[in-house]
Amino acid sequence: MDRPLPGMAFAGEKYIDKFPTPSANITPDPSGILYYDQAMFIRTIRTKRVGARLLNAPMPWWVFRNMSDDDLKAIFAYLRTVKPVRHHVDKSEAYLDEE
Repeated sequence: MDRPLPGMAFAGEKYIDKFPTPSANITPDPSGILYYDQAMFIRTIRTKRVGARLLNAPMPWWVFRNMSDDDLKAIFAYLRTVKPVRHHVDKSEAYLDEE
């Protein structure tokens, strides 16, 4: 069951019961993905990795990984327009998930 956090749209707003952390903060805030460029965003979605770190399981990368580059570029452009929200989501924990 998802439990949304008010005011946290795109910023780790949902807790999903089987995971100890909320979904990722994908707003253009320093606590989100401000440091991503378009190429890094596409690479992250395709590989499930930010550099050497795996994405947390609550980030549904598998839903988007087979989209075209143009579609992912459009999503990234849209994410640059959402309100930046400060919400640090701990990305240091390893979580088991299925691909």
